[in-house]
Amino acid sequence: MQFLVIGRGETSYPGMDPTKMISWVKQGIQEFQEDDRTQAIYGLSGEPAIVLMCEVESAADLDQYLGLNPLNFGTEWDIHPLTNAEELSENVNLLQDRIQTWKEEEAA
Repeated sequence: MQFLVIGRGETSYPGMDPTKMISWVKQGIQEFQEDDRTQAIYGLSGEPAIVLMCEVESAADLDQYLGLNPLNFGTEWDIHPLTNAEELSENVNLLQDRIQTWKEEEAA
């Protein structure tokens, strides 16, 4: 299963030294870079955010992938399942066939 994951984090944490926070963020990025499930990792310019493309075996594997990373604390994750171009094309063809069937049913 492939996912696009966007993580938006807090820019500060009350009571946390900024130097410690930066170290924590760097550790989280490094862990994602070293994880074989990570296919790509990006930052969003001008935003305290990270974008990941990952491939995992299951929802539990995705939960572990995100949940055990230091960036999980204070990060809100937007998770989007991905399909490949062939699957997308197949779905569009199915939709086209369905629309044609609806038209034929209306005409009858």
